[in-house]
Amino acid sequence: MPTVKKLCIFFEQCGTSPLADADITSAVWEEGSDTILSNIVQGLGITSVEIPKTVLTIQDNAFKNCTKLVTIDIPKSVTSIGAAAFQNCSALEDAVIPKFVRKIGGSENIFDGAVRLTIRGVVGSYINTYADTYAIPFERLISTCTGQL
Repeated sequence: MPTVKKLCIFFEQCGTSPLADADITSAVWEEGSDTILSNIVQGLGITSVEIPKTVLTIQDNAFKNCTKLVTIDIPKSVTSIGAAAFQNCSALEDAVIPKFVRKIGGSENIFDGAVRLTIRGVVGSYINTYADTYAIPFERLISTCTGQL
């Protein structure tokens, strides 16, 4: 049985990913982190991501070219996702994005190249409008506790 290789993120600053040659399949940010930095895991072979509820921002190119990433669950704390954050994530099928996200990228689709993607979120939210703008399939998501995401 293969060993899962996990990366716990605690970097201060990055240009291109400092881990470009590493064999990493999972990325986990420390509780208390408030930003997923630009380029931090860009191009890595990660298949899973754990983002803590303390993260507010996902910067530009953060997950760009992570071609093995299949799902992403953005916590409710996130309000901003940078340009090209998930560009060329060709295996990405499912992205749960909360209604609290109010700013996404620039003028281009941050999910460009994710041809299998369905975004799940709250009907009438910013992410619902975003999905419609870029013709990305959208699925209504309802919390079992409050009726809202």
